[in-house]
Amino acid sequence: MPNHKVPSRRLAFFLLLPTLLCFRAQARVHCNKQWGPANATSAKSCKVTQKAEKDPSSILIKGLKWSYNVQNLALRVKINNPELLSGLKLNFYKSGSVQASYTLPLYTDPEYNILQDNQETILSIPVSNLEWQTTALEEGPHTNPFDALTIYLATKDQGEKVLELEVSDLIYTNKAKKGQISITFDDGYKSNFKAAKIMEPLGLRGTAYIIPKAINQKGHLTESELKQMKHWGWSLSAHLTTPVTQIDNLSQVLTETKKKMTTLGSASGSNHFALPLGKYNYKVLNTLKDNFSSVRLAGGLVETLPLHDLYRLRTINVTQNMSPETVFKWCKKAIDNRDWAILMFHYLDKPQQGDLSYTSENFEKVMKMLKRYKSQVKTVEEVLDN
Repeated sequence: MPNHKVPSRRLAFFLLLPTLLCFRAQARVHCNKQWGPANATSAKSCKVTQKAEKDPSSILIKGLKWSYNVQNLALRVKINNPELLSGLKLNFYKSGSVQASYTLPLYTDPEYNILQDNQETILSIPVSNLEWQTTALEEGPHTNPFDALTIYLATKDQGEKVLELEVSDLIYTNKAKKGQISITFDDGYKSNFKAAKIMEPLGLRGTAYIIPKAINQKGHLTESELKQMKHWGWSLSAHLTTPVTQIDNLSQVLTETKKKMTTLGSASGSNHFALPLGKYNYKVLNTLKDNFSSVRLAGGLVETLPLHDLYRLRTINVTQNMSPETVFKWCKKAIDNRDWAILMFHYLDKPQQGDLSYTSENFEKVMKMLKRYKSQVKTVEEVLDN
């Protein structure tokens, strides 16, 4: 892909509001309805509105019964004017004390964000993405359920616009029996084959999201290399150069992309798609659903299992400054919490590509550490087909 895409994916796009971690909300909506599992679909919702530059607002939900060791939690939410949002954080409580928190990643470009304007979204909360309080960690194994939740939100200055956040449902599901790890590469660069050769002796396989038009082009995989990778157990899935939000004839392009992937002998793998630059909006979401069984984002960290949303798979963007130990730590969290860590790589040994390049030495270290979880390192296709 063109070099201009490199800075667009750097972690500098995160705009997590630092002060959000400690502010006290002045405007709070109390939700006293019974939010326990037996009543998770009851009618009344909780809604908070806030004008820009006002004191941060929050929603307090009592009656939460999240047994996070055995259950996943998801919130059915809807937001209006999300461009006003500068921070969103969830605090989870036991007996009045904060035990853990989850901060939603936010990006400068709204097409990167999970929450989009006036659209209902099921936002799952992976245990692996929680930040635990020191006192909670000192207590040892986490067993007692969380019994309350506060959702904090802060806004930017955007004139007279009003931010509105609504929570209409809490959804509890049983966690998967085992956690999973997936190794993915975007764009089909030549160094993907180097990664496959490192993984093959370790009995590991990955998912390559391929741009069909780039096959056999300079710097990209050849058909013979793709055939060998498929022989080693890799899944070959679909990708594009241009963000789907910028393609006028999107349905036609996606149909042609799938057709080309099928000719490569990857009919099942072609049902899965990685968003170019991680960008999407709800105008294109139905077209994506018509063509693919899953869609992967370009951030968001660890995903839950089982999934609540096949079309916004979150991923860990592995960049050059992440040590093998850091990458493995995220994978171990996913295994321990029965979540899904989808690692996203691009290049190996291409320092001119900046943050998107990872050294083959460090990559091999990560793979050797992951060998202990060999049976739980699967392609995206394998995880979703189980």
